[in-house]
Amino acid sequence: MLVFASSIALIQASSLPAPVVVSTSPTPQAQLMDNDAQIPPMTPEEEHTAAKHFFEKRGAGSIVKSCHLENSIAITFDDGPFEFTNDLLDTLDRENVKVTFFLNGKNVGSIYDYSDIVKRAYRSGHHIGSHTWDHVDLSTVSLDEVADQMNRLDNYLKDILGVRPVFMRPPFGALNWQAQNWLINQGYTIVLWNIDTNDWRHPNNVEKSLDALRHALGSSGDQNHGFISLAHDTLDSTAIKLAPAVIQYAKQQGFNLVTIGDCLGQSPSQWYRP
Repeated sequence: MLVFASSIALIQASSLPAPVVVSTSPTPQAQLMDNDAQIPPMTPEEEHTAAKHFFEKRGAGSIVKSCHLENSIAITFDDGPFEFTNDLLDTLDRENVKVTFFLNGKNVGSIYDYSDIVKRAYRSGHHIGSHTWDHVDLSTVSLDEVADQMNRLDNYLKDILGVRPVFMRPPFGALNWQAQNWLINQGYTIVLWNIDTNDWRHPNNVEKSLDALRHALGSSGDQNHGFISLAHDTLDSTAIKLAPAVIQYAKQQGFNLVTIGDCLGQSPSQWYRP
């Protein structure tokens, strides 16, 4: 879920350009602009609700929150690469499952130390996306820093893979209007999630992480839903225990396991740019 910076509550006072994808419904910001009266400050809850409504009304090409394929789940992993990513790739090979990795340049580990693992994931057909270079909260930094965070990782992936990612996930799911608008103008597709395993909160309790998946897939009522799950390959418990359990459960429930690109009906050539 997006975390909106507090400064966005009065976005009508800014001179930002219009977003690339325009909602067919008036946004909370547009409604505020039409009101010349003094606007009282929003509470944090009101600001969060307004921001959530605004983003969810935007087009699929800008922000993706769920898989658009029925009966499908895209398993995604953040914060790698790390030493446990290799163990995860072994499991994925055995299960013949493709997933999506949102990578950092420098987080728990350094991408310089694990470039061979990144190459292996890419060559194995997994979807590689950006999670920024340093895992910074993009709602708290300047646009120059947003650009630097994205470009540094893009350029390194270009060096080792020959391509730059089109898909990205903001750390913490956090964006403000300026960062979001810049990313869309640069051609990025922003990916969120609708199943959070919270594996980092309880790394020693795989069952609790798996419960989030069971609840989501079980509460859908039928299989005419698509899901995006969030976990972290920087945790050994996730790479070795949780991931196999998620795959097994999803298969037992009759769900197809796909990449984020698959969710949008895109071929691998559309996941990247030169």
